[in-house]
Amino acid sequence: MPNLPPLAFDRARRPQIIGIVGFQDAGKTTAAEALIRAAKRRGLEIGYVKHDGHADQMDWPDWEKQGADTVRAARAGARWTVAASARGWLVHDWQANRVGVEWWLERLLAAAGEETPSIVIIEGVKGSLWPKVAVVASELEWDKLMVAGAVHVVAAIAPTGCRLPVPVFAAGDEDGLLDFLLADGLEKGS
Repeated sequence: MPNLPPLAFDRARRPQIIGIVGFQDAGKTTAAEALIRAAKRRGLEIGYVKHDGHADQMDWPDWEKQGADTVRAARAGARWTVAASARGWLVHDWQANRVGVEWWLERLLAAAGEETPSIVIIEGVKGSLWPKVAVVASELEWDKLMVAGAVHVVAAIAPTGCRLPVPVFAAGDEDGLLDFLLADGLEKGS
């Protein structure tokens, strides 16, 4: 991916990439929302990529209503569909066979054009090479997440008292976590 090699830390580079990983219902989306709000309060522009692994297993993703006009157009042969309104748009490539966070990030940045975000939060993709925050409920859950393939985890959101090999932040301390990530946490992912 041009100008965005995984693990290359450069404070001047935009965007900074932050992954959020954890098991289903761990609180990843809640953590992402909190980090987005904290970054927005600082005047930063944020991009967000969500890996929907469940959609990988079906004929159409559950974020497309069965029978919707875009689904009907795709079934008729359209490769790309766009659901659009004055409030935004959603592009869907129905024949995409490339997967991976780097490709998705490239698509997001292409859509953003000159309005490149300061930070992109990527939820899921625990095996990617970008620095990540794990959302876990215990040391045991941390261990299971590592066994499941999580790599380059630089911090965790976990209950007070969790003893983990990375800095631990309480849920609700998104400002402290963002300070850590932007100061040196992303650098430690390399």
